[in-house]
Amino acid sequence: MSERNEPVVTVTLPAPIETVWTTFRDPALIRRWFGWEYDTEQGTLDDEVRMIFSDGTVASEADRTLHVGGHLFELEDAGAETVVRVTRTTPLPGGDLDWDAFYDDVDEGWVSFLQQLRFALAHHWGQERTTIRLEGAPSAQPPAELRDLEALEPGRRYATTVAGEAIEGEMWFGSAHQFGLTVDGWGPGLLLFAAAPAGTTAAITITTYGDGSDPERAARWQTWWAAAYG
Repeated sequence: MSERNEPVVTVTLPAPIETVWTTFRDPALIRRWFGWEYDTEQGTLDDEVRMIFSDGTVASEADRTLHVGGHLFELEDAGAETVVRVTRTTPLPGGDLDWDAFYDDVDEGWVSFLQQLRFALAHHWGQERTTIRLEGAPSAQPPAELRDLEALEPGRRYATTVAGEAIEGEMWFGSAHQFGLTVDGWGPGLLLFAAAPAGTTAAITITTYGDGSDPERAARWQTWWAAAYG
């Protein structure tokens, strides 16, 4: 496969470059923003972190770059902030993943994860994370309760009721296939809606930190999700 070097995402993170570099190299810190918690026969989040960021990464500390599978991460020092640029590049040799087939999904994953990192650094750095992941819906459209919110500009306030819960906060980010909302009442927490580029599936990720987790919330949102896309 030829080199592609297509831009994927650029994110400005609210922390100096030394801090951000550590968030990409320390497994305990990576799991506070990357992906979501799961425990299946195929493995766990810790297994995925090790596979991607240890086995599947070539890092240059001098250049502050990481070659992660088929993507190149470049960190730029911006004083109290750090700019992270992600581009497609030639995948690392070895492995069974067909990068041509999976590029779009992986691109969207990095958009999600870097926004989760930006949120963690801005609001909850140093705290452990809890996630709720709802996926597999046969639609690229957000649920009706969220549909009017996806057009909001970042930073704009919103208030709505979803899954029987009144929530409010601000638009965290928006892109072609996903958007994120902060939720004040969750500490704050982050509610992320993402649709696959092909428009065949949708997913919601709920992220909270510290004592913001709520077992009843997971059951309530799972019931609502099944009804919304049943």
